Amino acid sequence: MLEEGLSLLLEADSTVAGLAATRDYLVQLPEGTVTPAWTYMIVSDHPKYTMDGKRTRVVSLQIDCYANEEDCGGGARDAALGLGYAIDAILSGFRGVLTDSDSTYIDTCFQTDMETPAEDPLSRSFRMMLEYELHVPG
Repeated sequence: MLEEGLSLLLEADSTVAGLAATRDYLVQLPEGTVTPAWTYMIVSDHPKYTMDGKRTRVVSLQIDCYANEEDCGGGARDAALGLGYAIDAILSGFRGVLTDSDSTYIDTCFQTDMETPAEDPLSRSFRMMLEYELHVPG
């Protein structure tokens, strides 16, 4: 599965592992999760046909990096930003085989959006959103 492979790819990186206090989560953080942490979700996944008749999947992926002041000792914005940049360094331009159970091959992965961390003053936390488009043959 693509999601499993992407998760394994990012978790295996020492920079991401060093910045994220916990593993990744699908769609949203569980209540009480220690930050920095990140979530991911497939926003869309649809087929695309090339001129030579080959089919590829075009997948939109969203990753959100979270950090709150309580867990980060006042440096939540920088923590969310650092985690986001570390993830982007891996995904943007990635091409290769993932280590998921299907050995999913990604032909192209490029960033389509990266937002500056947004603050939620009520929870004293920051969220940085990253979006990618992936091309997966087959």
